[in-house]
Amino acid sequence: MVSPVVELRPVEPGDDDFLRGLYATTRADEMVATGWDPAQVASFLDMQWRAQHTAYARRHPTSDHAVIVADGRAAGRLWVARGPSEIRIVDISLLPAEQGRGIGTQLLEELQAEAKESDRVLTLSVASDNARARALYLRLGFDVVAVEAGYQLMEWVPEGG
Repeated sequence: MVSPVVELRPVEPGDDDFLRGLYATTRADEMVATGWDPAQVASFLDMQWRAQHTAYARRHPTSDHAVIVADGRAAGRLWVARGPSEIRIVDISLLPAEQGRGIGTQLLEELQAEAKESDRVLTLSVASDNARARALYLRLGFDVVAVEAGYQLMEWVPEGG
């Protein structure tokens, strides 16, 4: 497998449709289970996407929100908040077609290198039912440090930290 060329670029106002669609992919299985018609699903997902975006922006006002570009195509998003002792992965999401190509691994390893260089802990939360993502984080050395409301807080501590 050839590793994709991965770049990050800041989110721009014109990215809303892409980001809304990306968010919808993260909730697709859940939406099928509701039995709602497509209009209800679209309305619900739009409301939830706006609420999430607003909450993240308020909670992490100085964070970096980027579109993940792989081989020249928008592939996902990475939202990172950097504090004095912690680098917090607020969100990392990839389109389903982009998963399993090494993009997430590459970005997480870059953040681990940054955390190690700056002697900070790297943290994230993952839905308890997201087995694929949890397996990736565990493979990269993250540990579960807390479980709350259907999510697991995970952290990666640099050697000697």
